[in-house]
Amino acid sequence: MQLILWEIGILSFLLWVLAVGFVLFTGILFYRQQQIFHHILKRLKQMEKMMTQQTETQSTQKQQMPQVRLSIPKDEPISKYESMTLPDDVQISFVEK
Repeated sequence: MQLILWEIGILSFLLWVLAVGFVLFTGILFYRQQQIFHHILKRLKQMEKMMTQQTETQSTQKQQMPQVRLSIPKDEPISKYESMTLPDDVQISFVEK
């Protein structure tokens, strides 16, 4: 009978040690996870600032670029311009002479 009590006592002690170890282990992992998330969020904020600065500079560059306009007479054949490659921001207008 006394042997069974000792076995139950040792078993319950081991269960308590495992429970405390599990709590400590999860606490350490949670702390490390928070550090990693903090680092990632800081980097994301820096990247977001860089992206907004880059888009602002691109928009100012587009505003500073002169707009190119091309006027083609309506009676002129279009086949003449088949091999031409134009940038995307060119405005083409067909005019009458």
